[in-house]
Amino acid sequence: TELVAERRAYLPSAAVILGGALAIRWLVARTVPSAAARAALLAGLTAALAIGGIGLTRARNAEFATEERLLRATLAARPRNHRARYNLAVVATEQGRPDEAIQLLEEAVRLRPDYAPAHTNLGVLHGQAGRWPQAEAVYRRAIALDPSRAEPHNNLGHALAQQGRLAEAIVEFRQALARDPEYEQAAKNLHLAAELAGSPR
Repeated sequence: TELVAERRAYLPSAAVILGGALAIRWLVARTVPSAAARAALLAGLTAALAIGGIGLTRARNAEFATEERLLRATLAARPRNHRARYNLAVVATEQGRPDEAIQLLEEAVRLRPDYAPAHTNLGVLHGQAGRWPQAEAVYRRAIALDPSRAEPHNNLGHALAQQGRLAEAIVEFRQALARDPEYEQAAKNLHLAAELAGSPR
């Protein structure tokens, strides 16, 4: 995940309060002649500053209480942030909003056509909807962008198997395992596809 930038400056409230209190102390010392009056005024102003600092911190924490709020705030500040769209699509998927997730991933791909993870997740969502030819096309783009990753090969194999193309699927499962010999799901898929096809693993 990419670190996201806040457009507003933010400092921990303790630092804000300390700096403000020092400024207030200097100003009061120069303008209020009575020591007792200075003490009372300083106490009141410092308390007000502390309450204000706590309020700002709470407002910030409320704004970013969930990952989704954080990502939406990031997109409001940086609309062309493809990774924020990708991560928001993950959140939408987890919350059962696949259509929104697909739209976000398609936007991420338009912004950054070479971003392979977005292609991979887009393929997963097409597959979950039973759109296997679309899933296949997206996985092939993901592989073309980054041939070293095992996951798109495994996913492509799954999409091919769902279309009855077991021989092609077996090739992709083997490609996945060549890139990651510990990839348990690819190994299981290869075993099952080989059994269904009646071919040696």
